[in-house]
Amino acid sequence: ITLQALTETRYIDILEVPNRGKLPTYPSEALNNIWSIKSTPPDSFASDTQIFPIEGTQKVSTCPNCNGAGEISRVCWSCGGSGSRVCSSCAGSGSIVRDEYVGSGRTVVRREVCTYCGGRGKEVCSSCSGTGRVIETCSRCDGYGSVVSFTAVICNFKPHKWERVVSRWNLPFKLLQSMKEESVFEAAVSPQIIPQLSKFPKEVQEEVKGLVGEMKELVGGDTRLIRNLLTIKTIPAACVTFRILGVEGNAWLLGKDFERLYLPKVPLTFDSWVKLKDWFSVALAALSLLGFGLLRLGIHFHSLGDVSVFLLFLGGGLWAVSGLVLFVRRPIAGLVLLAFTTLAFLLFRLFDLVLYGVRK
Repeated sequence: ITLQALTETRYIDILEVPNRGKLPTYPSEALNNIWSIKSTPPDSFASDTQIFPIEGTQKVSTCPNCNGAGEISRVCWSCGGSGSRVCSSCAGSGSIVRDEYVGSGRTVVRREVCTYCGGRGKEVCSSCSGTGRVIETCSRCDGYGSVVSFTAVICNFKPHKWERVVSRWNLPFKLLQSMKEESVFEAAVSPQIIPQLSKFPKEVQEEVKGLVGEMKELVGGDTRLIRNLLTIKTIPAACVTFRILGVEGNAWLLGKDFERLYLPKVPLTFDSWVKLKDWFSVALAALSLLGFGLLRLGIHFHSLGDVSVFLLFLGGGLWAVSGLVLFVRRPIAGLVLLAFTTLAFLLFRLFDLVLYGVRK
């Protein structure tokens, strides 16, 4: 759903422009009614500013920036006002060192006067031609030497755009943006089109009502609505329910010719990923349980000395590494296995404490 609007805001201000000649003026009654002047809105939803000088308010004066000269003399930024710069050929030394070959594998170093600057080490500044100052056209009067100030009605045209997406199945917004849309409704918002919107779902009607409310909030005081355009586009879609290995899920076919398939991730159960022959995860779970068993034996038979320590390290390593890799591959299965082994460890520990108390 897209709603575009073009608003016009008017206000009165005092402006100043270069005195290029007589300005077109408008009746002074506009100062009391700024909407009495007829403006020309842009053809599209685009920004624009129009200025309407009011008759009898013009005042011509000498440009205070250049004192009527139309030009401004300033210090040259390139040479700092000296009129010269360091010679680019000799770097300011006034001479150039050259290696001259004299034969028999010998070279002689010769120092010559720089022909570019004549040995002075400086060259004439090309920006100011050696004067140290640069003449520029006055930016305030544009070279005319005078400016004219006047009271004017200023009209600002500003475009506004609202976009909303209504998805029947709450599909990802980026997915919908990438699809080609089909326009099914396009008209200016007015009381006459309200009955036409009844053919759309209630969610669409509510969104349109909200957008129209936001648009109406822009109007009032010195702002009025010039035009608006409501566009409703649809993306054909069909939902397909599937069942794989006991797991149900939904897939969506999008586009006029169903050229796009959206298939979200479907969580798999323990039974389903065994059926998918994920034997590596099954082996990891088995190794983790084996490691837990060896760890338990090492704790129970702690009197065996080095053998007990070996069982502790081997079992703990198998249990931790296998469980971690399984968690990375299958997070749910890894968490279930961790919870099971933790509960088993606590039960065995409780059994040991009870047995130790009975023996004592």
